[in-house]
Formats: sequence, C-alpha cells, structure tokens
Amino acid sequence: MVNVNEASVSGNSVIIDSGDFHGRVYGTNVGLIDSSLNNKVVKLSASANVYFNGGTVSDSIVGVGASVTANNGLRGFDVFGEASGKVYMNGGKVNEDIVAVDMTVASYSDDNNDKTISKGNGSVFMTDGQVNGDIHGAFITALTPFKNNANMSGTGYIEVSGGQIGGNIYGFTIIGGPDGEANFTGSVSIFNDVTFSGELFGVNVIETPSGHYQLFSGNTLSMGAKPLELSRLGNFENYNFYLNSHNQSIVYNHDDTNSHTALIKVTTELVNTDTAGPNGKIANVSNIQLSGISGENIINKGQSLILLDVTGADLTQDSYSNEVKLNTMFNLPI
Repeated sequence: MVNVNEASVSGNSVIIDSGDFHGRVYGTNVGLIDSSLNNKVVKLSASANVYFNGGTVSDSIVGVGASVTANNGLRGFDVFGEASGKVYMNGGKVNEDIVAVDMTVASYSDDNNDKTISKGNGSVFMTDGQVNGDIHGAFITALTPFKNNANMSGTGYIEVSGGQIGGNIYGFTIIGGPDGEANFTGSVSIFNDVTFSGELFGVNVIETPSGHYQLFSGNTLSMGAKPLELSRLGNFENYNFYLNSHNQSIVYNHDDTNSHTALIKVTTELVNTDTAGPNGKIANVSNIQLSGISGENIINKGQSLILLDVTGADLTQDSYSNEVKLNTMFNLPI
C-alpha cells in the first residue's frame, strides 16, 4: 500500500508455459490508501493480462487485483477506481479460481456530496486445462459505510471452448454498494466439449446494492457445447442456443416416448434478479431462441429438441407477486 492520492499501472503481461506456482498468480496487484485530510481526489487505475498455457497454480490466477481506499475521516473527497484485465487459459491446472478483475473500492465519509466511482471490465478465455474453483469475468466489492454519490459499473465476459471447471461460472460478481447507481453486465459463451456442472450466472449477486441497480439487461448466454446439467442458472436477458455436432444427441423423433436430454438441465433453481429504478423494482423477463444450426444431418423433418429443462427446479423472479412460471420469466408464445 502507498499513502498517495493517485496511482496507475498499465500494460502488464504475464506469460506462463510450465512450472509449479505456490500461491496466487497476478498480472498486476496494486493497492492505494489515502488518509490525508488534504487530498480531495483519490484515484486508482490498473490493467494487465495473464496467459496461462501450462503448469500448476496452487491458488488462483487474477488478471488485475486492485483496491482503493479513502479514509480521511470527516472531510469530503471523491474516490475513483478503474481496472481492466484479461486471463487466457490454454492448458494446465488451477487449484482455486480464475478472476480477470478483482477490485475493492472503499470510501469512509459522512459527506453525502462525495463521489465514489468504480469501473471494472474483465474477460476470461479458456480453451483447455482444469480449474477446480470458480471463474469470474470481474469481481467488485464496494465498501461504503456512509451514504454518498456512488456510480459502479462494469462488464464481465467469459468464453469457454474446452477444459474442466469444478466450481461455478459468473460473468460478473458484486458485493454490496451504497446508495447510488450500479450497472453491471455479464455474458458467457460455452462451446465444444466442456466439463462443468456448477452454477452459471450472467451477474452473480452476493450482496445487493442499496440504491438503484441494473444487473440483467444485455446479459447473454451463448451455448453450443455438449449438454450440461447445472445446479443453478440465471440473470441472463438473452439465451442463445446453437445446435451442432457436439450436442446433436439431444435431437429426437416426435414419436419417441423415452425421456430426452436437454441442451441445459437445471436441477435446483432458475433466477431472474430485478432491476431497481427510481420508481421501484421491475421484474425482468428473458428471451430464448435457437440461434444457429451447423453441420450436416443435424436435425431433420419430424424431429424435436429441448433447449432448457427446469423440471423440479425452483423458479425465482423477485418482484413478481403471482406464481412464477416459465412464461413469466421468458417471452414465450404460450
């Protein structure tokens, strides 16, 4: 930590082709704390990339670790934090998580006119290898004990086209936030042969912001992998499914009375988190479609397929007051 009012780190790249690493691997890890009564602006920016092609990491891989804290008591000030990171995994083993951006922003002030602005943009691209923990495009923790003008935003993107994932996949994860605005987008693309059975969310909410927030609009799941069975799924506005040679086994004849496999089976819960605006909460509704078919003789006349199966799973749509059904969570022609 350095007791200054501004710090910037950019352009770092870490490339790992082999070897055993004990502890975390960072593209960059920077923290700034300001306790001065004189600095009116506290600002941190950081960016980095990590390329992991082989080897073993005993803990996690983090593209950018960043924390910015303003702690100057009763004096007014503005806090700005911005981080951008990417992690490319093409092989090897990670025993814990992959996080493209892991950012904490804290401002301790009693001045309602103070500003706290944080932006986090992170992407993870995985083609092979093994991750025993979770994958986060970006992870933001907001620690703001007093009310102030907070504006938190960011995007997270995860693309998986191979490998094994033992935990969960979250496009974006947030913890908390003060009164103010929070706008986050998380998207995930999964193709080819992927081993994964955890939770899959566009935006994962550990602690809901106390002000206005939008955690749903634009979140997109693109799914063209072999069939997956997931425990929980949610917070995607758009579900785009792709039929190809990796998942054509889900196609069945109309007269086949046996049980059938869906492209995604959800066992525990399907979730749509509300949007909280100035006039209250709004229940969000998703779109679902078969967006593409590639290959020869993938599906023929007289055949059907199931894109999403939530039989037996709970349906959660926060502010919807009546019984939640699929046609309240999705724009469906039924």
